[in-house]
Amino acid sequence: MKNINQILIDGVEATLNSDFEKAENIFRKALEICEHDHIILYNLGIVLMKTERYSEALEIFEAAIEIRDNDPDIWTEAGLACQKTGKKDRALSCYSRAMDYADDKSVIYNNIGTIYFSEENYAEAKKYYKMALKENSSYTEARQNLALANTFLDVIS
Repeated sequence: MKNINQILIDGVEATLNSDFEKAENIFRKALEICEHDHIILYNLGIVLMKTERYSEALEIFEAAIEIRDNDPDIWTEAGLACQKTGKKDRALSCYSRAMDYADDKSVIYNNIGTIYFSEENYAEAKKYYKMALKENSSYTEARQNLALANTFLDVIS
């Protein structure tokens, strides 16, 4: 029988190879061995996000948070799952919790910016994209989002 670390490696490898069905099966089997492992839950949540099963992913991330509530990655992914299911206020709350623990907040700031952008609050979105770039100047997605926000601001002014 494989040890849990090798099972996790196999699941992550399947995820990286976009074999999400295999990855999901691996992580669900791993949960049968270690049902209260936040790392397994997190990785299963990632697979569910990649297969656009956001509500299911949110449930998994919430279970992971119950086990480890100081993990910024879990909070960030929970925020994204909330965002994808239209729960913007809840997403902002999750991102706020993620910031309590994150060393690099660039992804969190960028995600907050996308919430404001979706609400057509381009000035607020721009502020968060700039904060993301201040954290990580090479963050391409934030740079692209900032350019788009600037374009929209130019159009409406």
